[in-house]
Amino acid sequence: DELAPHMHALSRHTFGNYLVSKLAPLAPMHAALAAAFRGRVVELLCHAQGSRVVQAYLAAAAPAEAESLVSELDGHVVECALDTHGSWGVCVAYSATRAPFVLRQLSAAVVRLSLEQHGSRVVQYVLKEAGNAGIDCSAAVDRVLGGGLEELALHRFANYAVQVALRQCGAAQREAMLGALMPRLLPLSASKHGSNVAEVVLS
Repeated sequence: DELAPHMHALSRHTFGNYLVSKLAPLAPMHAALAAAFRGRVVELLCHAQGSRVVQAYLAAAAPAEAESLVSELDGHVVECALDTHGSWGVCVAYSATRAPFVLRQLSAAVVRLSLEQHGSRVVQYVLKEAGNAGIDCSAAVDRVLGGGLEELALHRFANYAVQVALRQCGAAQREAMLGALMPRLLPLSASKHGSNVAEVVLS
């Protein structure tokens, strides 16, 4: 009861955030934590300490509780995915809820995200998580296919997104990707980043 009014401030505090993270797995604390985070999820996820706390809460919360807070990300997925701290938060948010709007907004901006260090992390994680759960990733893969596939395969960050897309897409899209990449195996193989994609193409 004494801590409850200060949860938001403690979540952003250099030292206090560790305490709140330790409280996150405790069910009796969930109502106070949810109240402290409500309306502030985007702000907290893009904060060095706050992101750590919200991630701990989402990993421990009941599905309905997690979905209620994650819904605040709707319209802000790309913004958070491009942020150093927010990118990790989007990954945990999707893992906890599989919220369709996360995959939808990521798919719409997949090329832009793939070219950025933090955005690429989110693309890899969400596509892998969605694919492993049997969720349709074809919209994201279509944009990868049409976004300059070879250039993406040679890029230091985007090559990882191409690898995940190859592994998680359906048969028809995989054939299209292979058809585009197989004739380019020599330049791909001679590139530091493209060689990773070349290995996946062959496998």
